[in-house]
Amino acid sequence: MRDLTKRQIGVILAALVLVVVLYSMRTTPLKDGSIDIVSNPSKDVDSKEFDITAFLDQQKATLNDVQLIELDKITSAGNDQIENTEQQLQYYKTLSTFWSNLNNPFMTAYFTEKEAEIESTSIKWAIVAKEYYGVFNTTDALSLNEYALKMALSCYDKALEIDPVDLNIKANMAMCLIEDSNEPMKGIKVLLDIVKENPNHIVANLNLGKLSIRSGQYEKAVARFETVIDNEPDNQQAYLDLINVYEMLGNSEKVNDYKEQLETVKTKS
Repeated sequence: MRDLTKRQIGVILAALVLVVVLYSMRTTPLKDGSIDIVSNPSKDVDSKEFDITAFLDQQKATLNDVQLIELDKITSAGNDQIENTEQQLQYYKTLSTFWSNLNNPFMTAYFTEKEAEIESTSIKWAIVAKEYYGVFNTTDALSLNEYALKMALSCYDKALEIDPVDLNIKANMAMCLIEDSNEPMKGIKVLLDIVKENPNHIVANLNLGKLSIRSGQYEKAVARFETVIDNEPDNQQAYLDLINVYEMLGNSEKVNDYKEQLETVKTKS
């Protein structure tokens, strides 16, 4: 009985060590060997909660006089002319276009989200989610970073509520789940399930390829991107990703080869 207790203690201690190791690791093998990536280490988050109202005001404060006049015209016309849902939708489209022209991705996403609340289609919600995910990938402001990821996940959820079988939406949402420190493995499982169902799925293979690069598995990344090109020869992103991989590998011959192929694709499009 005493020996059994020692063994139990040993098992418990080993399990605790394993938990610590897995938590701190960047990569770990999956059973099917498809990819060895877990998630990036979770991003630091400001202790101060993101204030959307203050942020919107801050963005407006960055406008110059000409831009402020244009925005005032849009908002004044909207306040005076909105009488139905269609006009409300057009108003938000005008605002999202205004901010898009100023290369402000968050404000564009914010007003595109307003459009989605009216149109309520899976495609529109997926567009908004992708825009918020773009903000997440490009901002260094930590509280905004966390908020953008949260909104991307929320919008993908709404898209899947409308169309729960859309694999493209699932594949893109998976990338958000991987970035979310709470559910990284859930996102990877989504991608692997998609390629299990459809081995040639474009978005899933692109995303798995990117994750393979992140974990330093360049050969697996090459295989993913080549699968994309085999099934969609004009997919420019796959060529760009292959060029990126071979630059990391220092293979200038392959880099030049795929650059030439990319130029050919661009000429045809």
